[in-house]
Amino acid sequence: MKKYINIITVTLIVMSILFSCKKSDSPEIYAKSIIDKTWWGTLTYNSQKTEYYSVHFNADKSLVWSQLSGDYPGLWEINDKHLKMTFPLLKSEIDGDISKNDTLMNISDNNASVSINSGKLIANSNIVLDNTVWLGSANMTTPKVLELTFIPGSQIKINIENSTIKTYAYTRSLSGSVFRATITGGDVFLESPPLLAR
Repeated sequence: MKKYINIITVTLIVMSILFSCKKSDSPEIYAKSIIDKTWWGTLTYNSQKTEYYSVHFNADKSLVWSQLSGDYPGLWEINDKHLKMTFPLLKSEIDGDISKNDTLMNISDNNASVSINSGKLIANSNIVLDNTVWLGSANMTTPKVLELTFIPGSQIKINIENSTIKTYAYTRSLSGSVFRATITGGDVFLESPPLLAR
């Protein structure tokens, strides 16, 4: 009898483990990958080059979308793995499915002039910038080496190959993954996901 009780106990334990594993693939898993998180990807306007964007998902179901042309408020909702982003002021909507490895798949949008190409979770969007130097390239007639030196107090030194080094004030987006500096009357938006890794 004791032998049967042990077999029943082991069977119940195994079933509860299997049941809990099944539950771990629930819709809440997908919601956790966006709430208070930032994603980034690329988009392409018709007849124009591809550019980067980032989107920060707030816990109150609002979001902030940042791209070259500016920051745009919106709303998000999730149903199982299906994510829907709406931008009431722009009358725009973006849909996609969140994969288990935190990428956006099956992306569609209702804006005929733009295509959203990709989307992916940024693991650490709020890294410290002060006293760091970042290298890249400036997209000019001929690509040139770009060096960004971040100084405490939200200041940035911008050095483009063969030009004068200048210092500007900068601001970071809500997510921390995008920054802008005003240069001779216009904003600079680095066309790379610059704050993803070093």
